[in-house]
Amino acid sequence: MKLEWLEVLEFRHVTPGARMEFADGVNVIMGRNGTGKTNLLKLLGALTRWDVSALEKERFHVKFGVKAGELRLEVELKNVPPRPRFRMDDSEKIADVTDGDWLVKVVARAPTMNDLGQEFTPRRGDYWLGEQKLPQILPQPGIAQALIAASMTLVFPESSVLRVNLPDGFQNQAFMRQIFSHRGRGRIDEGLEQFIRMNDGGSSDGFCPGGVVIRWISYSDGRLLTSPGELSSSLRTWLESANGDEDVLEADLAEVAPELVYAAQILGLSKLRFLIRRTERRVESEFTTDTMKGITFKAILPNGSEFDQDKLSFGQKRMLTFLWYAAANEHGPIIVDELANGLHHAWIQKCFEVIGDRQAFLSTQNPLILDFLDFTSAEHTARSMVRCEVGERGWHWGNLNTEEAERLYRACQANFMHVSEILRSEGLW
Repeated sequence: MKLEWLEVLEFRHVTPGARMEFADGVNVIMGRNGTGKTNLLKLLGALTRWDVSALEKERFHVKFGVKAGELRLEVELKNVPPRPRFRMDDSEKIADVTDGDWLVKVVARAPTMNDLGQEFTPRRGDYWLGEQKLPQILPQPGIAQALIAASMTLVFPESSVLRVNLPDGFQNQAFMRQIFSHRGRGRIDEGLEQFIRMNDGGSSDGFCPGGVVIRWISYSDGRLLTSPGELSSSLRTWLESANGDEDVLEADLAEVAPELVYAAQILGLSKLRFLIRRTERRVESEFTTDTMKGITFKAILPNGSEFDQDKLSFGQKRMLTFLWYAAANEHGPIIVDELANGLHHAWIQKCFEVIGDRQAFLSTQNPLILDFLDFTSAEHTARSMVRCEVGERGWHWGNLNTEEAERLYRACQANFMHVSEILRSEGLW
């Protein structure tokens, strides 16, 4: 899944009407401190995760376009939290929920079908408590659930109150696979927050990936493995064949995850082992649930000495976090705040190799990142660069204009300076 464009009509301190178009490859979010770069990445992370629950209590109004294969979606999200949230009538014990002003619109497009439009808003209905009919109230499900509900109408229109007519040959399950299975994993922060979340199995904050939490549900006739999407496909396959009855699962990362075979070498290690420990067993009458939470690493040096992850350097922890995240994020955009923090030039180069032809959003105050960019045209240059500034009306987010992009592209083609030097000389940095 790739983001094509984003329009911000209302979000925190952003100037209303900010619009950005994005390249299919690497997109750089540049700007000084306090211009909203991290806030932009958080918003992009939430949208590409199809989970804006972290913003449920905030006012915002955004439109954005995504594509997965030949299918394209245009989505509009608007949220104005109700004030007050509710009041309680002491005499009747009935919650009177005020009307919230929020909206989800989804439009799907593909070459083989007509446009499919869908709108979802909360609706008043009759609610019953036993035999007592309650006054009509407005349900307040999460916005993330509303987005799913609107999209599910396209997937399963026959079960929806708001109906759309699907063209002949349109595959409902294909839609589900392309959009929801290809969603992103959020953003990596500029420090070690995500590394810590990986270790303790902490839940997602709505912007970043969650930690690793694995559950085996054992029945009399079999066993079901459930796990979040913060694992690569190879690791999920390995877990499916592992013995869920053990208290600790341990393996060499290179042996069970081919996509991470180079991780130890990059970090200057001989081997990198990981452990997942059982934290809970719950026995029910018909099944047993075993939970393993968090993941820890053991580092082995070329001389055979071994140490735990606490002795890894800041840069090693950040690089390991990036590699793990990129392996798990097989279909969604790579979103990293200040990628260069703590990383050697060679490691930054390796990060770009891992990104490859995937879409990425990288915020930076470090000009070193800019020198890894490769522009193919002036238009590509404009779409690849998002500049964050502070204006009279708040944060101003937008692409380079046509003239700026043309100047930068011509200068890069001349190949007499690094991109960072050109940006400074042109007054764009």
